[in-house]
Amino acid sequence: MSTTTTVKIKPLTVTSHDVFEIFCEDQNATEVIETCLERFIEGDWGDVSPADARRNTADLDTGGRLLAAYNTPYGRIWIVGNATDEPDDPRRITIMTPEEY
Repeated sequence: MSTTTTVKIKPLTVTSHDVFEIFCEDQNATEVIETCLERFIEGDWGDVSPADARRNTADLDTGGRLLAAYNTPYGRIWIVGNATDEPDDPRRITIMTPEEY
């Protein structure tokens, strides 16, 4: 039986300088990045290590940091956010390249 985990985030999404540049240079980048963001929100962590995937799953219950990594035609991007159950607790999702971390 397959289960789907939804990340509980009140999203305020920001992008790094490099990701912003990708958006500016290629109109198709929006669709690719949006797909990665949708995967993140659905609990698909992409290409992270098994240890990071387990940590993400555990942090869903504690409100900890979440890290996802996706290989795209524009290179590897990371999405970092926090899980939360508090509806009034704003959380930021940051989309960046690994070099900017």
